[in-house]
Amino acid sequence: MSSPLRSWMAVGVASLVLAVSMAPAAMAELTARDVLGRTVTLQAPAQRIVVTFNLEEVLAILGPKAEGRIVGWTHDYWQGRRQWVWEKYSKALPWLGEVPDVGYVYKKTFSVEKTISLKPDLVIMIRGYENSAAAEVAQLE
Repeated sequence: MSSPLRSWMAVGVASLVLAVSMAPAAMAELTARDVLGRTVTLQAPAQRIVVTFNLEEVLAILGPKAEGRIVGWTHDYWQGRRQWVWEKYSKALPWLGEVPDVGYVYKKTFSVEKTISLKPDLVIMIRGYENSAAAEVAQLE
């Protein structure tokens, strides 16, 4: 991935986020494979992450380091579809409600412009978005 935007765009969750979160802060470069089998290289561990799905897993992997590193996420997945989960998480992690909403791919409210404005090092999406949000993924790359 050679363009500046491609260096922070990745489709996938566990392996890349785990590698990013576990990497020592002084590490100069991090390379991982996303769920589409592409090699993704970050110049340093991601400090600004946008999560469009699988927020629970990202929170579990990052732990207390999640606050301040998640700079955008899809609120509607929880607030609209899984209200009871949202209530539990927002009570335990009140800062989540203050993190900007980037929209929801499946409801066609995902905003590439909003996502780019947050200046993320890494955008986490699930496999399947490459079809339902192909235009948006292409813009991010």
